Order: sequence, then C-alpha cells, then structure tokens
Amino acid sequence: MSVIFWYTTITDDYFICIMKSFSCLISPAERCLLLVQVQLQNMLTSKFIAYFLDEVSTWQKRLSTADMVISIWMEVQRTWSHLESIFIGSEDIRKQLPEDSDRFDKIDVDFKVFTVYNSCSYF
Repeated sequence: MSVIFWYTTITDDYFICIMKSFSCLISPAERCLLLVQVQLQNMLTSKFIAYFLDEVSTWQKRLSTADMVISIWMEVQRTWSHLESIFIGSEDIRKQLPEDSDRFDKIDVDFKVFTVYNSCSYF
C-alpha cells in the first residue's frame, strides 16, 4: 500500500504536504495505539498493578490524547483539502461567494503556516 502526498509550495524554501490517502498512513498508527491501549487495559486487570497503577493511568491518558489529536488533525486536513479544491480551484465560486472566499484565504494562510511549522520536516 502506498502513501500519496500532495505538496503545496508556499515559498521557494517551504512547502507543506497533505496526505491525500489518509487511511493508508493513519491506520498503522491507530492500530498501534489501539494495541497499546488494550495492553494497558490488560495490565489494569492484573493483581500486581498496584505498584504501577499511576504510571499505567498516566500512559492511558497520554495515548487517549494522542489518539484524539491524530483523529482531529486528520479531519482538519480532510476539510481543508476539500475546501481548498472548492475555493482555490474555482473562480466561479470565488465570485459567487466573495466573503467566504476572503475568509477561506485568511484561514488558508494560517493553515499553511501552521502545517509548515509542525509537519513534513522529516520527509
């Protein structure tokens, strides 16, 4: 299974990458998170958990937070990608919805700056 990225150039020095094939990249991470969460649940049923209870609880919270962040970020990317194709790809829609287009342009800049700062530096 291959991962498809879509690159958008912001300046000559920076670009962002948005995952076009979301499920193939995030599924392994979600499976790993789920596996570890199940393992932590199993640890909680052990009669020897008392010594490790605080640490296991802390890791459960961390993994739950990571899972929520990944899910929300993927939804943000999907929504932005959809809106970009509508507002950037169609002059007709931009003319029909000038206020929404202006609002999207401002959000688009913020999104790209945030994405450049926080992702794809390891590719």
